[in-house]
Amino acid sequence: MDTLSACPLCRGRWKSIPAPPVAIGQSVFSESFGLARCHTCNVRFVNPRPSAENLERFYNSDGYECHTVAKASDPRIRLDVVERLRRPSSLCDFGCGSGELLRAAQKRGWDVCGIEPGAPRKHLEFDIYPDSSKMGQQVDVVTMVHVLEHCPSPADTLSDLRKALKPNGLIYIEVPNVNSLRARLGGSFLKPLWTHDPERYLAFPIHLFYFHPSSLKKLLAAQGYKILEIGTMGMGVEELFTPKPQAVSRDDSSPVGSSGNGSRFQFAKNVVKRALYGSMLGENLYVVATVS
Repeated sequence: MDTLSACPLCRGRWKSIPAPPVAIGQSVFSESFGLARCHTCNVRFVNPRPSAENLERFYNSDGYECHTVAKASDPRIRLDVVERLRRPSSLCDFGCGSGELLRAAQKRGWDVCGIEPGAPRKHLEFDIYPDSSKMGQQVDVVTMVHVLEHCPSPADTLSDLRKALKPNGLIYIEVPNVNSLRARLGGSFLKPLWTHDPERYLAFPIHLFYFHPSSLKKLLAAQGYKILEIGTMGMGVEELFTPKPQAVSRDDSSPVGSSGNGSRFQFAKNVVKRALYGSMLGENLYVVATVS
């Protein structure tokens, strides 16, 4: 277990705040960990936190499955964001896991490679390196999807990735949004209505940091990045809006009233999405920045 004397992002003073009520990895982590909030940059971080050795044990355990294909989220929406600002060229996915984002990018015409710290994998389709220093070439775009919150030193990681980017290169970062509606509702009176764990966004204590827009912007600026776009995506509360199964007519196999109810449900869901994203309350926080 490691105890930090200052904020790992800005070296500011911190205070202890209540830790999440749900913890994972208890078969590996036997210690009690805490949560802190920085007075200066306002980021929340685990302190005391697991040692590097125990984190590695957890990530290599059978229970950790976020890098499997089944756990990978649809990469197309991330590529859509990137391609609003950059035509397909060269792309490296930091923390590429099973390679789903790389495969999707390759199909769109990107020249791809990946970084998987500590566990390089061989793929016929593309190269995967253990760290950015082994790449041997710079790329136009680096993506990091739900990786930065796991990094013991996000500042060092972003500094290293600057060296992997070409001049005017882009970095796409996506992290859980600690200001999301889901995070705010977790533990509230709505909790019994949820079919999934409302604390899933926490992943305490392996999520070492809990970012909101302000803390993420300050971190990137300190590392010499200029933000081009920032927003949120993902509702994180879909289960509250999932329609109940409808009865099937005896005359045919079409659900009774499916056409009207389905369109009204989709309209309501789209309205909620627009409101959440406009208020920066989506489950995931993303930012696209360039090397300044």
